[in-house]
Amino acid sequence: MPLTTKSVLDVLIKSGKAKAERPASRTLILAIMAGAYIGFAAYLAIIASTGWTINGEEVFWGVKKFMLGAVFSTGLMLVLIPGGDLFTGNILMVHPLIKKQITLKGMMKNWSLVWLGNLAGALLLAWLLTGPGHLLSGAKGVTALHIAHDKASLGVAALLTRSILANWIVCLAVIMALAAENTSGKILSILFPIAGFAAAGFEHSIANMFFIPAGLMIQASTGVHADLTLLMAVRNIGLATVGNIIGGAVPVAMAYGYVYRTD
Repeated sequence: MPLTTKSVLDVLIKSGKAKAERPASRTLILAIMAGAYIGFAAYLAIIASTGWTINGEEVFWGVKKFMLGAVFSTGLMLVLIPGGDLFTGNILMVHPLIKKQITLKGMMKNWSLVWLGNLAGALLLAWLLTGPGHLLSGAKGVTALHIAHDKASLGVAALLTRSILANWIVCLAVIMALAAENTSGKILSILFPIAGFAAAGFEHSIANMFFIPAGLMIQASTGVHADLTLLMAVRNIGLATVGNIIGGAVPVAMAYGYVYRTD
């Protein structure tokens, strides 16, 4: 039988304790892997977003967005099924923190290592694809530059709102996947929420660790000026991180923890 939401919250406590106590070296390896998995998914999203024009006019906009989101969902599937440590999913550690099963120090240590590991994995993928792989050139490179520029140009309010909404959905997808009793159930639990958030244009800090640096690398290697700067990348990823923390902690970890609390 699939787990209930209350049972999943109990699983989150056990998982949170394990993550807080895991040796730093293992955490970092799993985090780098997760960052690379999200990088793979972001690259697939770039491919799925390329070529949807006829005579210079964009066509089948909604279909393109759904395809982009569907392939992007591969990232969370790779994280949750083979295994990886993803910063946005680990925001759910707020639940065991509130239940006093882990310490604030333990949670912050995990978050810091995982965030840095995710960044390293995403940057590694961006470099492999734009550098030795030569897989982000031509039309795909143009698409990648457009995506990076659009994300980096968002205003503060829009970026925070979209990043809150993103991790609200991501953390719900994590809970749904944990509740599923088999791999096919986990895949379906991940597919539609993640496809929806990506298609909707929400902002995921770890995905942006790939998208915007990839744009910077393409800009530097091709000489095509896309008005991207390192400061814009830092600003976007930093604000998206804050929004993702709020989106995962408040409407998911805290809200469901309160609703299913045992008095």
